[in-house]
Amino acid sequence: MSMQNVGKNLSDQPQVWNKWIVNSTDTWDDVFRNDSYQQELLEEWRKSRMGPLVDSIPSHIVRNRLPADSPIFQQYDDPSAGPGTPHIELGLQNGWGVPLATLPEDGYFIGAGVCVVTPHSRMYLLE
Repeated sequence: MSMQNVGKNLSDQPQVWNKWIVNSTDTWDDVFRNDSYQQELLEEWRKSRMGPLVDSIPSHIVRNRLPADSPIFQQYDDPSAGPGTPHIELGLQNGWGVPLATLPEDGYFIGAGVCVVTPHSRMYLLE
């Protein structure tokens, strides 16, 4: 079977996470750091469908579209699927965010992930 178009016109959604120290201990950081605490919360959720695991991470997601008269569109075509498709996404998280492998051993944080959900660039996978 030959699929000539596989790997062509590939796009990815670049994302960067910003993190800030907060003066509160009411974040997800201790959940991320402590496996036994995670299991405790999971058991609470399994038994009662209550507790912090009923919330999602991130807690807020904002999707925004650049205005049609944005100066960037004088130089580049709009890469989105249509006039209702966002260009940028912002995810707010009550905790460190990704990558969790870099979570410091102590401290409490808030994170904001910014993602270009309709990038203009395209690439090709080589054979």
